[in-house]
Amino acid sequence: MPKNEIEKLYRSHHPDLLRYARRLTRNPAIAEDVAQQAWVKFLDAHRVGAPWPTQDIEQRAFLFTVVRNVFIDGYRRAHFETHTLRLEPRQLEHAAGADGPTECPPEVAAHHEGVARTLERGLSTLPGPQREAVLLWQQGHDIQTMARCARVPRDTLLSRKKYAFARLREYLTTAGLSAAEVR
Repeated sequence: MPKNEIEKLYRSHHPDLLRYARRLTRNPAIAEDVAQQAWVKFLDAHRVGAPWPTQDIEQRAFLFTVVRNVFIDGYRRAHFETHTLRLEPRQLEHAAGADGPTECPPEVAAHHEGVARTLERGLSTLPGPQREAVLLWQQGHDIQTMARCARVPRDTLLSRKKYAFARLREYLTTAGLSAAEVR
């Protein structure tokens, strides 16, 4: 594809891709990164000779799919990074109890208590249905059981849980805590 066709494609589709990325990410800076990464993938595919759509509508669909995939890949990576604790083999043995029981230093115990109190205050600020969703989740119930206990459809429960965690994240950030401190 000649350079001027790529520029034309960029001018005609980039504003829409950026709007779409903003809706996905809810963050203008991340949306710009996602859109840029999508264009880079698009150009890389062209550079290596991968087959790609020739009609405008197909190219548009292709680009939107690439934006969505870039976002999902980034979300999964971020989710993995924030929800996975990496341990060295020595630390893993210690975590598994190979060193025997150890007491937590008083300052660490005090910090954990402070985090627990802050989290408890955050939970108390949630609307009742959202708090119920979080408490059921904390008890280790699966989604179907949680929905049955709350007497709501599965999707309603998932929505309540999603909004509850968003509010808790905001509350904890305002309180000066990071996700790593809450784990």
